[in-house]
Amino acid sequence: GKDFLLQARAWSLIGDASVEQKNYTQAIKYYLKAAKHQPNEVYSPIYWTKAAITYEAQAAYKNALQCYQNIVKSYPK
Repeated sequence: GKDFLLQARAWSLIGDASVEQKNYTQAIKYYLKAAKHQPNEVYSPIYWTKAAITYEAQAAYKNALQCYQNIVKSYPK
């Protein structure tokens, strides 16, 4: 869709479905896509957090830390 909120939400939901299937690589891909699409301080931090948690599930702690640091830097509220 052309609506920036709905498109990012759709990608996040694909990420959620991928996590349920334990396809963490695909989930991260869609969470990051959602987080970077028309960034905003309401939804983008949620998508970054989902990506970080999924990285943690893969024991990719450096990548998870980068996601958390991005939240702190870009969305201080």
